[in-house]
Order: sequence, then C-alpha cells, then structure tokens
Amino acid sequence: MRHTPLGALQVSAQGLGRMSMSEYYGRSDWDRALSAVHRSLDLGVTLLDTADIYGAMAELVAAGKRRHLGLCEVDADQSRQAHAVHPIAAVQSEYSLWSRDVAAVVPAMAELGVGLVPYAPPRRGFLTGKVDADSPRENDSRRAHPRFQGDHAATNQRPAETVGTLAAQMGVTGALLALAWVYARSRQLGISAAPVPGTSSPEHVAENVAALMIPLDDTVPARLDPLAREVSGERHGALQTVRSRAEL
Repeated sequence: MRHTPLGALQVSAQGLGRMSMSEYYGRSDWDRALSAVHRSLDLGVTLLDTADIYGAMAELVAAGKRRHLGLCEVDADQSRQAHAVHPIAAVQSEYSLWSRDVAAVVPAMAELGVGLVPYAPPRRGFLTGKVDADSPRENDSRRAHPRFQGDHAATNQRPAETVGTLAAQMGVTGALLALAWVYARSRQLGISAAPVPGTSSPEHVAENVAALMIPLDDTVPARLDPLAREVSGERHGALQTVRSRAEL
C-alpha cells in the first residue's frame, strides 16, 4: 500500500468511504459493513472516512481520538479562515470524471499544505453500470440527486457508456477505471490526494485497492477528460443543466 500526506497526517493512498454503510443508499448490513472495514485494514488502508451525519464522529471526539481536522466542500476563503483557527489536514470534495469543481480551491490548498480527499470517484455507482438511475431504491438518497433523475439521467448514460466501453477494452471495470483516472489526474493538481471510494462490500474493497496498480498511458486520460463537458444536472441542489467549470 502506498502512502500520501494529508497535511501533517500520513495516510494510505486510498481510503474507504463509509457513506454506503449507512442508510443513504438503502438498508445497511452491519455485519457486511464491518467485514469491509476489516478487509480494508488487512489491505493496509488507514483512512476510514466518516462524519457526524453517518458514522461515529461524536464517539471519536468523546474518546479523544480525533487529532487532525478536515473540511468538506469549502471554497478558498473558507479554507483559509478555518486554517487560521486550527491547521487543516485535508479538504474533501468530489473529484471524478464527472466533477472537477474543486480545481478552484486547489491553489489555496497548495498554499496551506492541505491535501485532497476525493469522494465518489465512480460517481455514486453510476459509472459502474450497476445503478438503475430510473428506479433507485425507495430509501436511496440518490433519488434526490439531479444527475440521477429524468432527462439528466438519460443524458448521463452516454458518458457512462463511454467509460464502460473503454474499461472493457482494458479488461477492467468501470469503477476501477474511474478510480485509476483520479489517481492519474490528481498528481497533476500539485497537492497530495487520497480518494475514498465508498463500499460496504469486502470484495469491492479489494477491487478498489487494485486500482492503484492500473497504469494509464496518455491516450486514456485524453479520452476520458472531455466527459465532464457532457454531464447534465447539478451535483446537488436545484435541477438544471450545467457544465463542469474546470477540467484538470
């Protein structure tokens, strides 16, 4: 397992996002989720990403186990303001084939020595080809995401199919290709990065870690980079067609 710095904190080059272990994507399975955590630790993963909206942050604070602070979805000014109060190790934001908005914050992060924790590299399952955008489960939070709804979902099938086709040609899954792209492109940001693909499956944990070893020549990112311009719908919020504001 490779490691990378997030501020003063050294972590595994890939983390584990734990949102899918909650009720956000449907009924959770505690035993399966716990197995996924143990599998991650066995593979050398040291970054287990959680927050007070779905995991155990309050318990960690009470136990005195929180030593480094991170922020989620902040702009450059907010990053600087927070860093002035207490050093910030990392900023979490979506950075994927579909979303590059964090590029606007990167200069401030580089200035402050703050790392990036990209979440949703396979775009909440859409790029894996395993999500039915037209009829997600009733208690699945993706029902509220514009990119999974109506005309937006239909439009977004096209870039998803492009990812799937290229992944098949390379002999990997769409999820692994999306992750490999994040690793390849995050190096160009000029800051350290540790993606946290989310899963509650021990099998998928091992598959995701394998993405660290997938080499991409220059032709692959060249084919994948333009996909952000094809994406329809807000990442979250009001329904409207948007285009990625930055591509790195």
